[in-house]
Amino acid sequence: MLAGHSTFDHVLRELETHLSPINARGALERAVARMGVRPTAMTSAHVPGLVRELRVALRLFLDPKVTSQVLQAIESLGSGPVSRGGTIRIEIRGEPDVLAARTAARNLCDTLGARSFAAQKILTIVSELARNMASYSIGGIIDLRSHDHRLHIDARDRGPGITNLDDILGGRYRSRTGLGLGILGVKRLGERFVITTSPQGTEVLVEVRL
Repeated sequence: MLAGHSTFDHVLRELETHLSPINARGALERAVARMGVRPTAMTSAHVPGLVRELRVALRLFLDPKVTSQVLQAIESLGSGPVSRGGTIRIEIRGEPDVLAARTAARNLCDTLGARSFAAQKILTIVSELARNMASYSIGGIIDLRSHDHRLHIDARDRGPGITNLDDILGGRYRSRTGLGLGILGVKRLGERFVITTSPQGTEVLVEVRL
């Protein structure tokens, strides 16, 4: 869970991915003022109310589909990923969870002070793994854990497995839906990459130096 000023900052950062810094801060500050909450007093408990206030304000700047995506990502700050003994766990059930996974990864990179290039690699890897999981399996989990100046990413889904894995990793397969490019891209971005697959599911382990 987020607390204090970090909640305001994380929401602001999410808005700035789609709005100019001035418009993002203005929309957020107006929403917080309508709630009667000081930015420094915001916690994750305020996120549901903030989402309701932003739903109207963002329509002035964004089309409805983008507004919905932004609000889903902000809502994930309120529920938050589950922390288990230093591991951040994100459950992937469908497309909205792809945004939640990316937000969780970005927040963790900020907390760990990851270099900007490393953070961008991590965001891309987590996004690709979550998107593949949402599109080609019946769901799964992504665990994020830092150790020895590296981020360890462990993605496990529940089937049906990848039958042409050798072609994908060898660059000989091009899917119109992007599966081959996604997995191959993840392999190229990680310093360490291990994948195992079977009809019961697929597991991808990736490490990125922070």
